[in-house]
Amino acid sequence: MKELDNKALQEYLKNAIDLETDVETQKRIIAYNDEIASQNEPVYQEYSLPRMPQPPEHSHGMLFIGLAVTIGLFLLMFSSFSNKGYTPSEDWGLYLGFGILILVVSGWMPIVGFIQLLGEKSINDNYQKNVEHYTKKVKEIQQLNKKKKEEYTLQHTNWLTETSEMKKSLVKPYQESQALLEKLYASDVIFPKYRNLPALTSISEYLITGRCDSLTGPHGAYNLYEEEIRQNTVIAQLNVVIRNLEQIKQNQYLLYEQVSQINRVAQGVYSELRQIKNYSASIAASSALTAYYAGRNERHNRISMYCDLLD
Repeated sequence: MKELDNKALQEYLKNAIDLETDVETQKRIIAYNDEIASQNEPVYQEYSLPRMPQPPEHSHGMLFIGLAVTIGLFLLMFSSFSNKGYTPSEDWGLYLGFGILILVVSGWMPIVGFIQLLGEKSINDNYQKNVEHYTKKVKEIQQLNKKKKEEYTLQHTNWLTETSEMKKSLVKPYQESQALLEKLYASDVIFPKYRNLPALTSISEYLITGRCDSLTGPHGAYNLYEEEIRQNTVIAQLNVVIRNLEQIKQNQYLLYEQVSQINRVAQGVYSELRQIKNYSASIAASSALTAYYAGRNERHNRISMYCDLLD
C-alpha cells in the first residue's frame, strides 16, 4: 500500500470522490436514457379485420311439418269417416266442416313455411352483398396494414439506430471515467474494500475534521469507519443511502452532498431529454448534459495529470 501524508491523502480522496461521483452520475444518466428510449419505441398496431358475415340459416321444418300434419289429419279424417260409413258425395258438409277445421288448426304452418321460403331469396341476396362488402373491406384493411407495417419497420429501424448511437455517446464517457478511476486506484493508496463513495466520503470527513490523521492503526480512519458501521451511525450501501438521503445529512454530510449532486444532475438531464422531440439530437440539445460534460472533462484533465504525477 502506498502511504501519503495527511494533506496529500485528502487531495487523493477528493479526486477519488469526484470520479466515483462522475461514474455514479453517468450510470444514472444511462439508466434514464434507457427508460426514455423504451418509452419512445414505436409500437405496431394493425387495423382489425371485420367479422365475416354468417350465412343465413334456412329452416324448412315448419313447411314440411305443417304439410305432414295437415295431410296426416286429412287422411285420418277420411279414414275415420269411411269406417263410419260416411262418403264425401253424400256427407260433403261434414267433410267440408272438418276440412276447414283441420286447415284452421294446422294449415297455418305450411302457409308460414311457404312465406319463409319466398323470403329466402331476399335473405340470400343480402348475404351475398354482405360477403362482397366484407371481401372488399378485408382487401382495403390488408392494404392499409401493409402500408402501416412498412412505416413501422422504417420507424423502428430509425429508432434502433438512434438509440444505439445515443447509448454509445453516453457509454463512452462513462467508460472513460471508469478507466480513470481504476488508474487512480491502481496507485494502491486505498484498500480495495473502501473504494466506494460511502467509505471514501466518510474517511475524507474524518481527515478534514481532524478525527483521524491516517488510514490505518487503532485510531485510523478505517477502524473508525468500521466502528460507525457496526453502531449504525453511517450507512455503507449507496443504494440504501439514495433511498434514505435526508437521514444521512448529519452523520455523512459529504456523502449527502455528493448524492444530492448526482440526483440534481441526473434529474436535470432526464427532464430535458424527455422534452426533446428529435431523439437523435438529444445530447447536443440538452444544456444540462452539455454543462455536465464540460465540468466532467475539466475534472478528468485535472485528475489525469494528478495520476501521472502520483506515479
